Amino acid sequence: MPRPQIMTFAIVFVAFCIAPLGAQEKDTPKKTVTFEKAAPSRGDFFGSSNKSSSAQTTEMTRNGESREPRSSKRTSSINREVTILLAEKGTVKKAQVFYKEAKSSRPSGGRRRGRGRPGGGGEDRPERAKLSDLEGQTFILDFSGATPKVTTAKGEAVAENVAKLVLQRESKDGKFAGWGSDMIAVLGKNQIAVGEVITLDRKRATLLVGNQARSRFGMRSGRRRGGRRGETRAANTEESKPETMKATLTLKGTKTVFGVECGEFALSITDDTSIEQEVMSVDSQSKLTGTVLIGVKNGWLYSLKVEGSNSRSMSMARGEMEMEVDTVGTNSVLKTVIYSKKKLGQ
Repeated sequence: MPRPQIMTFAIVFVAFCIAPLGAQEKDTPKKTVTFEKAAPSRGDFFGSSNKSSSAQTTEMTRNGESREPRSSKRTSSINREVTILLAEKGTVKKAQVFYKEAKSSRPSGGRRRGRGRPGGGGEDRPERAKLSDLEGQTFILDFSGATPKVTTAKGEAVAENVAKLVLQRESKDGKFAGWGSDMIAVLGKNQIAVGEVITLDRKRATLLVGNQARSRFGMRSGRRRGGRRGETRAANTEESKPETMKATLTLKGTKTVFGVECGEFALSITDDTSIEQEVMSVDSQSKLTGTVLIGVKNGWLYSLKVEGSNSRSMSMARGEMEMEVDTVGTNSVLKTVIYSKKKLGQ
């Protein structure tokens, strides 16, 4: 792509991210919207901005004695540019990913996982790559062989720990997943009436908000964890318990964003879980609301804006020890995406 076009795209993308939403969109009245599904092809390109933040405060009481509350905050900002270099029959075989920005702040005072144990960055294993290690880097992901490969833009080898992190973020089950989730699969249907409420199961809700956002919003995996040693696996699962999460998407209408017609959905997710064990009980609640924009002609995600809160109360009694831990938190995610087409050389 010639340099003037790149500069034009950059200006438009920045304007999309910072301008008021109402200034970018135009309401279009419609009774029923038919969404089409398009697979990415060679030359398809997008720039995305993904910002998230979470904050929580924890209070603990042990044998009637209160400890000082602990507060933490985590933020992340990821700006990526993805170009499809090779696609066959709707499947991406090769892609270029540029991490223009990749920043993440982790809570202070926490215990770092994996340090000093096999496979977790101990003396016998390389240190795990951090998100910031990707900033400013361009990677070529090749899925044409038996196993995915990651190289630099020049085709040079990438450090093993960095390649592992890139594949964790950009692939799933050995296939490229960096273009985003299948929004038609999330919706579950193509024709949707304005005002219609679509109920999402846990899998489709996770496809929409992503695994990392799901954990930050307190959306449980649906399985019980913990328990004493010696307890059976069946005793630590919720197979016999009904689903606690309720998630819906309501089509409000359509909006035109920079010439692209999008379906506008109101998102609502609540999760209320109670776990009872012999020595411990846990009650957790989470709620998030937001807005989702999905392209009508391609079924691609253009915007995801959600905010929510969660709380968790745990009581434990073992012998002479009694402990209560209460945690409350707030979370937000804002993701915007702009798509275009690049002219690639042979």
